[in-house]
Formats: sequence, C-alpha cells, structure tokens
Amino acid sequence: MVDLRQNAEARSILERDGEYLLPVYARYPVVMDRGEGVYLFDSSGNRYLDLMAGLGVNALGHAHPRMVAAMADQATRIVHLSPQYASRYPGELGERLCAMSGMKGVFYSTGGSEAVEGALKLARTHARQNYRHPKHGIVALKNSYHGRTYGSLSVTGQDKYRLDFGPGLPDVTFVERENFAQLRAAVSAHFRMGQQIAGLVVRQQARWEQWQQRLIGGAVRCWHRVGHRRFPPCGSRIGRCWERLGWLEAWLCAL
Repeated sequence: MVDLRQNAEARSILERDGEYLLPVYARYPVVMDRGEGVYLFDSSGNRYLDLMAGLGVNALGHAHPRMVAAMADQATRIVHLSPQYASRYPGELGERLCAMSGMKGVFYSTGGSEAVEGALKLARTHARQNYRHPKHGIVALKNSYHGRTYGSLSVTGQDKYRLDFGPGLPDVTFVERENFAQLRAAVSAHFRMGQQIAGLVVRQQARWEQWQQRLIGGAVRCWHRVGHRRFPPCGSRIGRCWERLGWLEAWLCAL
C-alpha cells in the first residue's frame, strides 16, 4: 500500500476504525477532513484530486457556496421527513427529471442497491398482475455489479461478491454481454420449466444509448424467436424501471 503520509492523529483514527468498524470495504489508509471543488484534503494536510466523487454522488463537487447555502437553509426548516408526508421539493424535482428523461415517474432511493431492489419488485409485480402463468425469472449479465443488498447481490454477476451470501434469489440466470445465443438459451430453459422471464437487468455503461439498443433490441428478438410473443415491448407499463436521481444507473425491462 502506498504511504499516504498520515500524521499521528490520523494513524490513531485508522487504528480505532480498524478495531470497531466492520471491514465491509477495503479502505485507503487516509483520513479525509474536508473538500473544496474537485479536491479533497486529509487531516494530515495532503491534497487529492477527487476522481471518485463519493462513488458518483458528489456531482457538484465539494462545498460549493450555493449548495452549502441551500443545505444550511433547509436544515433550519426540516432535516428529515418520512415519506408519509408531502413537501414542496420531491415533486418539483420529479417533474424536472421526467421532463428531461421522458419517463413517467420517479422513484427516489438512498442508493443504487435500493433502486435495483425496487426495480426487481416492480418487474415481478407487473408480471404477477398481468399474466396468468408464473413470470418471475430474471436475466442478468455476467461481470455486472448492482449492489450489496440481498436482491441486488442476487443479480450481480460476480462470484466474489455473491458466494458468501448464497443461495440468493431463485430463478436468476446470468449470460454474457451481447451473447444472444446464451440469452435465447436462458429464456428457453426458463420456459421449459414453466418459469417465464419477468425482466432483464443491465447496468449503465459508456456509450449507453448505443449499447442499450444493441442489447435490449437483441433480447426482444431472442424472446420472440423462441415463441414468447405475449411479452409486451420494452418500455411497457413499468417501462425503464425507475432508478433515477440524476442519471440512469440500472435498467430493468419488464418483459
């Protein structure tokens, strides 16, 4: 591990964290103290260019004056409100997101894992309410990553994340990206067992629109070739199941 020149106080904090915090993530041996724009500063006085941006959360950078002022103003009003109550801003933001994305609704979540869980529930609910035959299978991609909650982990195509927590959700099949022969075989296998596919879950990649058209378009062709013509087209009642707070992170198609 690279020596990040931490002072005695920082080393003491790291030792305490190692003693009392569960080692869920591999962490760099550095104690961050504050951020400014695209930079982070640790408690030992070192400056870092923040390329992680809080796993993509800090899209506006650190400590932007307008953002700080808005947060301080809101803190004087309400810090937290349960979803059983309405307030001004969720619907206002939802309206803007729908106008920008062309989607019909927004589901807010605390992170990507929760959003994937919601998408899985929506797909299976749609299948249960609209089809007489059982449709609860899910097709996901090998080498994908969708989160660490039980459902999102079940559709994550990497054994190193899943094996310790198995067996996971039933009826999940993994196929190689853009391997439509595998996709067709997976759908056919579920169909022979009387367990039709409820959805296909993929994660955003670079050049998303082009990839989406190739993968999802191919998926629909595969479904139709094996005779499953009762599937509605992609983007039907559930549509692109909502994992939106800014940009799309996961795409679950109700089929």
